[in-house]
Amino acid sequence: MNPSTPTLEEEAIRVVQRQVELYNLRDLDRFMTVFTEDAQIFDGWTGKLVARGVTGIRPRYQQRFLTPVRCRFIGRLVLGNIVVDREVVSGLPDGTSVECLAVYTVNVPAAKISKCVLFWGQPPQESSGSFTNTIAA
Repeated sequence: MNPSTPTLEEEAIRVVQRQVELYNLRDLDRFMTVFTEDAQIFDGWTGKLVARGVTGIRPRYQQRFLTPVRCRFIGRLVLGNIVVDREVVSGLPDGTSVECLAVYTVNVPAAKISKCVLFWGQPPQESSGSFTNTIAA
């Protein structure tokens, strides 16, 4: 392997980092370019599909970007094309901040995110076992 050729992990990190940067800029058009056409976003605690495809994702972030949201990066793990970020998101509509664990699946050849599982704040009491079901989805 050529030492100057990025690894799978480095490419996956690059895609996720770009997504975080564009989120913080609240640049909706450029932000949407980091998702595959059929990308899926899930609630991590319930396993519920929150948005599917760029046509389902765009309106959610269009609304979110009306507020001064900002993602502060806390830590990152990566294995292959899976990137897990721990973040604090501030500037939410109610003026609060919340911790988030985001699990991204990156389509590395396309340099886009194909799946995102978001764990916001604390788990609801009835959610035991949903993490396994969500990841397998």
